[in-house]
Amino acid sequence: MLTYAVWENTGQVEPGELPAPLAGGAALKALRRLAAVLAPTQGERAIKVGTTGRLLAPHGRYEFAPLRLVDVDQADVQVLAAAARVLGDPHAHELVRDGLEHRSDAC
Repeated sequence: MLTYAVWENTGQVEPGELPAPLAGGAALKALRRLAAVLAPTQGERAIKVGTTGRLLAPHGRYEFAPLRLVDVDQADVQVLAAAARVLGDPHAHELVRDGLEHRSDAC
């Protein structure tokens, strides 16, 4: 998604060439919003905000992985689902396939 955003920002693609979930960085923005909601629930960030705790199995033999719930915007989930469909389509537009093949070249 970053590749397509770079292409748009540098004029390597014409406006309207990319499919809707990728155009205008819509999917990238949705992904960043989702990451911003999830990040505080993971690893060291969770420790800093105090959302950690230990859940041990009976007799303390092992520790369960924590389950943390977050509120996400349904619209972001729908945009990312649409992007996944476009990116996974074997008959996707040539521009989409090029972005998948050359993603490391743009960054």
